[in-house]
Amino acid sequence: MSFAVIMPAHNAEGTIGAALDSIAAQRHQPAEVLIAADNCSDRTLSIARGYDLPITAIEVNYRNAAAARNHIVNLCSSPWLAFLDADDVWYPDHLKRASEWTANTGDVGYFSLVDYLYLEGPRTEPGKPRWPIDVPTSGLTHRDYMGFWNHQLFFQMITTVVRRDRFLDVGGYDPEQRRRHDFDMWLRVIHGHTWTYNPDVTARYTIDTPGSISRENWANSEWFMLRAMLKNRAAYADCGLLPIIASTARRAMASAYTDGSAEDRKRAHDLAWEHLSGRDRLVFRAASAAPRIFQHINRKRRERISASSE
Repeated sequence: MSFAVIMPAHNAEGTIGAALDSIAAQRHQPAEVLIAADNCSDRTLSIARGYDLPITAIEVNYRNAAAARNHIVNLCSSPWLAFLDADDVWYPDHLKRASEWTANTGDVGYFSLVDYLYLEGPRTEPGKPRWPIDVPTSGLTHRDYMGFWNHQLFFQMITTVVRRDRFLDVGGYDPEQRRRHDFDMWLRVIHGHTWTYNPDVTARYTIDTPGSISRENWANSEWFMLRAMLKNRAAYADCGLLPIIASTARRAMASAYTDGSAEDRKRAHDLAWEHLSGRDRLVFRAASAAPRIFQHINRKRRERISASSE
């Protein structure tokens, strides 16, 4: 199986070396490594071009990870796309396992689990299987994906591989989807097709790398998650998406009041309000009247949840 590695990077001179080392260590080597240095002012490009890998490294100025990824997908020719960010790493068997478990299937996508590296500390949180599937499984449908949603495993872009032809058929990433564009792409790619899930951990994801173009505040993140769901509402309405939209609308509002600005709160209200329950509307009317009190209460609630999960 032939893979093209798709990597956007923004001022990643401190991390891209480890990402490229992890590609060089793959037991199944990719055919192409394409790097989009997006609005970089450091040594990202020169470091990338110094590696003995089949690298195409170009400079772009999108300031948008979705657009940067689309650009380099159009430059590659391999039938499978494997996504890795410049601040994350694959473990040596990642591409080998992806190749083994999707071979001789009609599946259009694959993903596995990740460990989480928290820079504060630093500390690593091991990835934990959460789905009721404990062996690599192919032939899963988009209905399976939504059915497992309540197990709170969405997927990580850095372990995802997709067929390039299917990626192009659905239009690639949506550049207007500045956060959660990976999730939006995945919903479109697997709809009406099958995919593979591997419960093994094959990569390490870095939480909150400073300056990353793909990471912003939580209010933005939740707003874009809701936007992605609403974009795919018609396609997934028959397999349990509508209740998930309601809970995501609630999270988008709560995050806007807890983490965001007055502009974030208005934007969340405009997108989320019609999808809230009557009870939630009462809560957020109260939050609107006393936003600082709501913010304080919700932050304390988060602290209790975080403490109880440690």
